[in-house]
Amino acid sequence: MYVLINGTSFSASSILASNLHATKRAIFVGDETGGAYNGTVAGIYKTVALQNSNVKLSFGLMQVETPFKSKIEGYGIKPDIRITPTQKDRAQQLDPEFEWILNTVENKNPSLKK
Repeated sequence: MYVLINGTSFSASSILASNLHATKRAIFVGDETGGAYNGTVAGIYKTVALQNSNVKLSFGLMQVETPFKSKIEGYGIKPDIRITPTQKDRAQQLDPEFEWILNTVENKNPSLKK
């Protein structure tokens, strides 16, 4: 199984990624997850407006722990295959992470080629 991850992989997606990583059931492609390996803050949220600017901030109040732990605190799941798209990739609507997975699967299974 290939799993696409990056800095916008938070909350439930990082919890799932932690489980798949710890049980060695996936190959991770992309960039480190935004959510931490050992758990995430989610579930119940509080929104406050700053007094002078009225800027609204939302933050989680409930810690969700993963059943598997990393000794290294404060980091997410690191990819097995690090692929960082450029601004040009995104502007041209290219997805180098997904393309890498498609090419890898096609190379391992030539019958899947178009």
